[in-house]
Amino acid sequence: MLLCCLSLFAVWYEPTDIDKASKPWVGGRGHLLSFASPNLNELRSICTYLDLGKLMDSKAVAAVGKNSSEEENKTQQLLKTVLTTAAPLLTSLHALMVTLGPLGFMILRQATSSTLDSPLLPLTQMGTQEETCEEECMCVGLYYPAPRSPDIVSVSGAGDCLAAGFITGMLEGRSVSECASGGQAAAQLSLAASPAVPASLTPAVLPWHHPLPYTLIRKDS
Repeated sequence: MLLCCLSLFAVWYEPTDIDKASKPWVGGRGHLLSFASPNLNELRSICTYLDLGKLMDSKAVAAVGKNSSEEENKTQQLLKTVLTTAAPLLTSLHALMVTLGPLGFMILRQATSSTLDSPLLPLTQMGTQEETCEEECMCVGLYYPAPRSPDIVSVSGAGDCLAAGFITGMLEGRSVSECASGGQAAAQLSLAASPAVPASLTPAVLPWHHPLPYTLIRKDS
């Protein structure tokens, strides 16, 4: 990780389970990561280890939305809590993808009002947070809800396909919302097939030119 950092190569960390989620920080290497994509339980483990605060677990997330009259308020509260609790991680991470199961996913980043959807790569465009952001910089979340009625055959591999589609867009210099569109489409292809990575999944079939709409989440909103 140190060699990648010194060479300006981005390091994307995909936690594999709750017990291993905080391993880079336990080993004193967390500050060398560029991006991470924990699910809510894995983020909860990381934040607990770093004493950043508490987050609800995935069972509580699954309950959000069962009562349609309270769905929007509960979702907004959850998203704001995730952003507020995880924001200190953005002092070293360039961005954080938090997967939220049936609620979709959220990209956390530091940005100005004019760079909310700007490409996350290359890292050299970002400079240091202090130099590029100054007073106007803020920690924000770009929330992308999941499709309401996805075709689900198997959930195995969907999260990996989401990250893979998103990263593919990043490597092509696309905006966050274009990356999100590719990632979500890749995840949907995975959900609709038995193989974790279906043979139909290629960069050519992903809807890069249709940016995915997002809801902006602010800590003070």
